[in-house]
Order: sequence, then structure tokens, then C-alpha cells
Amino acid sequence: MQAEGFTTSAALTIAALVIHGRFAWYGAGMLVVFTLETIPMLHAWWTMAGAVAIQEKPASENHLTVIGGLIAITIPSHITRSRKAG
Repeated sequence: MQAEGFTTSAALTIAALVIHGRFAWYGAGMLVVFTLETIPMLHAWWTMAGAVAIQEKPASENHLTVIGGLIAITIPSHITRSRKAG
């Protein structure tokens, strides 16, 4: 139970960094690492067989899509910061 609370609070704190904008690249990077770690722990479809593997593969692909979106978040943030700095 404590692990779920920590995970939830960490994810919300990191998401606040992304929403705030100033540290969007840092928050998105932490969420990318967090999301990548969940794939082998929760959706290891390559170790499964049959219908279970078929159900878990799209979930892991969904995580990869989220990671791509997080990377895309950092691009406008970087451009905005670069324009303000120079």
C-alpha cells in the first residue's frame, strides 16, 4: 500500500513540473524513465504465452506512445526557453 502511495505522489509531483513549464524537460525525462521501467515489470509480454501475451503487448506499446508524447512535450519547452534566453 505504501508503494502505491509513493508512486502516485511521485507521478503527480513530476507531472506538476511538466505542467508548470519551467522544468518541463526535467519532469518529462523523469516520467520517461518511470514509464520505461514499468514495461518490463508489468507488461513483459515476451515472457508470456497465448492470449495473455496478446493482451499485454498493446499495453507496452501504449507506454511507448506515452514516452513519445513526453519527448514531444520537451521540444516546445526548449524552443520557448531558447527564445527567452537569446
